[in-house]
Amino acid sequence: MKVGTKMIGNWGAMIPLSYGVISKIDSNIVFITWDDMPGSISYGISDIDKGQMTLNGKPAGVGIYTEDQYYNN
Repeated sequence: MKVGTKMIGNWGAMIPLSYGVISKIDSNIVFITWDDMPGSISYGISDIDKGQMTLNGKPAGVGIYTEDQYYNN
């Protein structure tokens, strides 16, 4: 992951996906600017591409994903 990486937020419960980009990385924290939320929001790097569960050994469900992980999962 690096600044500019495209991200997808899958919030579940029929809530539309959010689309964003990494705007800053500080140590183990990623700041994402979302298309539908004001400002940037911080997340732990370990929470990215984790998902709520695994399906066939890959993360799935509610979570925050890099665009590559979300579409290639």
